[in-house]
Amino acid sequence: MTRTARDIQRKQKILKHAEETGHVASACRYFDDAINALDQCDRDCRHSSGGRPALLVYRVVCTYEEALNWKVEDIGNLRVAPNALVRQIRLGRQ
Repeated sequence: MTRTARDIQRKQKILKHAEETGHVASACRYFDDAINALDQCDRDCRHSSGGRPALLVYRVVCTYEEALNWKVEDIGNLRVAPNALVRQIRLGRQ
């Protein structure tokens, strides 16, 4: 998938969420915060071995790929992204 296709897909998800909730500004902030958190994970892990955290999350969530046979470095990098999302958009707090 190209960067342009990913960007279009992301914007479609934002518009769908905004349509469902009725709050365009809050939907944009919510998704932008998540994207920024994943980008920061990629920057933080750029010198580590293994895949980029955002790509690993994509492989698990969007393509339903099994992570059972992944390298230890990839599993470690995969753990970084959800933790950053929890901190950034406060998923764990209600």
